[in-house]
Amino acid sequence: MTVKELGDLLEKVYPTAYWSFPEKKAPPMPYITYFEDASDNFAADNKVYHHIKQFSVELMTKDKDPAAEEAVEAAFDAADIYWEKTETHLDDEDAYEVIYSLEV
Repeated sequence: MTVKELGDLLEKVYPTAYWSFPEKKAPPMPYITYFEDASDNFAADNKVYHHIKQFSVELMTKDKDPAAEEAVEAAFDAADIYWEKTETHLDDEDAYEVIYSLEV
């Protein structure tokens, strides 16, 4: 899966931007941002044989929103993408952030 394909998948669920929306142009919550934050390539003999990209996908909601989380998770499941998640409350934005970690 390419970066664009991941973005297209997420855009079907909620408004989505790579890394961030332009300043003061974020849509109303819920929305998604995502970015490639690392790689975990398969290598042998000092050569990369299979490229594996690690992504963080951030779901932003005003309140705890299980339905929004289920929508994102259903999209991952339908695309056979393995994911893990963590959650935090951003006091300065008075919002919840669910961070999905995945590899493609």
